[in-house]
Amino acid sequence: MNGSAGATGTAGATGTAGAHAGGAPGTAGAHAGGAPGTAGAHAGGAPATGGSASGGSGGTVSANAGAGGAGGMVKSAGCGKVAPLSAPTQQTVMIDSAARGYFLVPPTAYDNNKPYALIFAFHGSGNSGAGFRSPDFEAGAAGQAIWVYPDGVGGIWDLKNNGSDAKLFDSIVATMSANWCIDSGAVFAVGFSYGGWAATQMASARPTVVRAIASIEGGGPQGASNSDPPVAAMIIHGKNDTAEPISSGMSSRDHFIKINGCANTSSAATPAPCVAYDGCKPKKSVYWCAHDGAHEIPSFTAQGMWAFFNSTR
Repeated sequence: MNGSAGATGTAGATGTAGAHAGGAPGTAGAHAGGAPGTAGAHAGGAPATGGSASGGSGGTVSANAGAGGAGGMVKSAGCGKVAPLSAPTQQTVMIDSAARGYFLVPPTAYDNNKPYALIFAFHGSGNSGAGFRSPDFEAGAAGQAIWVYPDGVGGIWDLKNNGSDAKLFDSIVATMSANWCIDSGAVFAVGFSYGGWAATQMASARPTVVRAIASIEGGGPQGASNSDPPVAAMIIHGKNDTAEPISSGMSSRDHFIKINGCANTSSAATPAPCVAYDGCKPKKSVYWCAHDGAHEIPSFTAQGMWAFFNSTR
């Protein structure tokens, strides 16, 4: 067991990818509950309670938007264009003949010639994008990112590599790249609880687009393979989480250790209590952050996650 933050597990000792406390991913009742910070909760309300952090039609992603392997900033086609909006706004797109929503949060002082990171934040079961919106997350990025908070259908996620949520992701990336100044090499995903599963799934589904992910009290990806392309990953999990057992986080950690070519050894990293695994492929770091809390978003998340994302660019 990886009981202490500094202890490393065995990369091959993965849990069962589909194993969720209370049921398999995709079962709405398995993830329902209160807000983060409540031991029995899987529903991910806004991460400001309990262990809160302090700190058109479906399209295809263009080749420019998929430059996840290139170093430096890659300007999207939207650079130089007038911003479509200036305030946080609910957006709608059609995916598989169904209306899908997402809450879009642009930087307060948007510069249309400056490429911004694009960060997808996936809510826990039973929540919505707007309900999960985190000013703490946004403050951690210090105005350097455009935030997208998608809405899961019925408050849950479709954990398939070519499912409706992967299509939603494609459509949003294409729309944002065409209309906003995006660094196409800096597309990231974070999620809490069931949303953590969605974040790891995007790494598996769109590894040439997603630069790095952060999974908080989650698991996955579903249907993972050791031949999956590498994606940098920060896995955050509470040692006392009874809603999503730490074995789910360990399974995610071990998956990314394997596909990113890391060693089984690690060293202390910032923020504490994280450790960084040794020998990973360039810009494909794996951080394991086992904290002393339960099913919650720990206070180090916002600034620690943004620093991790930036380190992979």
